[in-house]
Amino acid sequence: MEIMKNEKLVKNNTNDQIKIFGTQSGVNIIESPIKAKILSILEEKERSGTEIVSLTGKSKATISTHLHDLVNMGINRI
Repeated sequence: MEIMKNEKLVKNNTNDQIKIFGTQSGVNIIESPIKAKILSILEEKERSGTEIVSLTGKSKATISTHLHDLVNMGINRI
C-alpha cells in the first residue's frame, strides 16, 4: 500500500491529533483515531493487513473497513 504524501499533523481544540492529507481530488481531514493510527503505521513502511491488525489491536473487519475508506478517500493505494 502506498500513502499519498503532503500530510500535516495538527491538534484540534480537544487536544486530539488530526491528520490532513492533500490528494488528487482535494484535501482530506482524518479525525478517526483508528484511521490516523493506520496511516502512521503505513508511513513507517509497507505492511500487510495482518500486521496492521496486530499493531492496532483492532479486528480484521475494522481494519479492512478503514483501509477501504482510506482508498476511497484517495489517501491510500493498494
